Amino acid sequence: YQDILFSAKDIKTGIVTIYNGFNFTNLNQYNFNWALLKNGEVIQTGEFTTKAAPKTEVDVQLQLPQDKMKDEAEYFVNVFATIAKASEYCRYGL
Repeated sequence: YQDILFSAKDIKTGIVTIYNGFNFTNLNQYNFNWALLKNGEVIQTGEFTTKAAPKTEVDVQLQLPQDKMKDEAEYFVNVFATIAKASEYCRYGL
């Protein structure tokens, strides 16, 4: 079960929708990272922060390198959320 869900809204322009499924936690409590893979190899990474109240969604624009995605290779974008500040329940970065 995941409380943060990612979906591609317009991946060619880097727009990803993030759904906050938490009941009480804003997404500003998390750090987000992304990785662009070309044929299974990471070719670029980035990070961002965002805000979204519980049970809402937000669109974010990833700074994908359009100049690196012009050939017929297979591309994937992976997006990750990690806790921004340690708590008694979770260590930093998990």
